[in-house]
Amino acid sequence: AGRHGGRPHGPGLAALSVDPSRLLWLAAGPHADRLWAFEEALRTPGLMAAILEAPPATADRRAATAARRLQLAAEQGGGHGFILRPEASAHGLGGLVESRWRVTARPGQGTDWRPVWQVELLRARGHRHGVWPVLWDPLNARLTAAPETPRADHRPAARSAARSAAARPGAPGRVAA
Repeated sequence: AGRHGGRPHGPGLAALSVDPSRLLWLAAGPHADRLWAFEEALRTPGLMAAILEAPPATADRRAATAARRLQLAAEQGGGHGFILRPEASAHGLGGLVESRWRVTARPGQGTDWRPVWQVELLRARGHRHGVWPVLWDPLNARLTAAPETPRADHRPAARSAARSAAARPGAPGRVAA
């Protein structure tokens, strides 16, 4: 997240039970170099996940080829790949990625200081759209369902379908944007 959103914040990661000393931070130059490094990371056995911050782009023949190469690399290495990109550019990716998510911050509830996010499954092969709130539980070092607040676009059926889909562990070797 260095090119567009800043570097990872060590104390913030530690508060989420992510040991910053276990992260490898690569600040590569042009997008082609970052893409190559991401693909090589995905190919590496034993690597749990790799994250690429990509510039705005639209789907074209080169993007389709790159997406397929990344998928094969993730399957070979057995890890997960996450591509972070501006939301407006993700819509053109269509079937090039396994799933597409939107994660946004939500206000906390009353005096509860724990971080709360709204996680939305926008697209996934074999799954329906869904929205659900999650919060970080520092005592158990995991995300849990957050208390819901009424919203204008409240869709309980889609949210419950997404919760059941999210409850199933993901198979390694996937790339999501």
